[in-house]
Amino acid sequence: MYIDIHSHLNFPDYDEDRGEVIERMREKRVKTFTVGVNYRTSKKAVEITSQYSGMMRAVVGIHPIYTSDSYASKEEGSVEKFDRMAFEKLVSENRDTIVGVGECGLDYFHADEKARKAQESAFRAQIELALIHDLPLMLHIRPSGGTMDAYEDALRILKEYENRGSLRGDVHFFAGNREIAEQFLSLGFFLSFTGVVTFTHEYDEIVKLTPLERIFTETDAPYVSPTPYRGKRNEPTFVIETTRRVAELKEISVEDLTQQIEQNVEELFRVRFS
Repeated sequence: MYIDIHSHLNFPDYDEDRGEVIERMREKRVKTFTVGVNYRTSKKAVEITSQYSGMMRAVVGIHPIYTSDSYASKEEGSVEKFDRMAFEKLVSENRDTIVGVGECGLDYFHADEKARKAQESAFRAQIELALIHDLPLMLHIRPSGGTMDAYEDALRILKEYENRGSLRGDVHFFAGNREIAEQFLSLGFFLSFTGVVTFTHEYDEIVKLTPLERIFTETDAPYVSPTPYRGKRNEPTFVIETTRRVAELKEISVEDLTQQIEQNVEELFRVRFS
């Protein structure tokens, strides 16, 4: 079994052939977590998951780029403040399908000071939601060019909540340096790697230093397809290529890695796929 820890099958990119994509997942024994980026897509994640509960689980939250008008565009969607009551209701009514909060965090790539403050406010609210419901966080962190600033701020914020409950989570699409990786690992977080590792050596060292019991593979579908699918729409079955590359870097068999990832999923998300 392969587990894609982060995809967006709830996006319109799959509206015309979502069933076919899921059938390919079934054939290749691939499971996934489908992740919301705002309230609408979070609800969609829950709806899809309820139809295919054996194939996926839902993660709900608001992506940092949607929290400020200085970064949200017409293509990305309108500005959306984190509605605590709406997400509380969504989580409370769907505990069988919702296994995490996110993707949430900080995205400084085009963010001014106002945007950063709005992102931090939404991030803190989602950390608190996760702690109240004993759920892990799915983090999206993207620093401004040539820095690790968003990672540094995220770590600072998370450490404030370190002793307030079962703080835990995954750093989705990890692209930080060794020092940042070590700090997240020390905090008890997991790191996940995308198809980027199949076409660049930039993260080889980070993959190698990440303990097997703290590692995940993901697609971030429909984005960032791995080799040999670059240029095509990504989908959860392509996690197989990323898993193969990570296994190669870790110098273990694919079978051993997939079994370890299953155990990691059970530990972090407290769910077992059959």
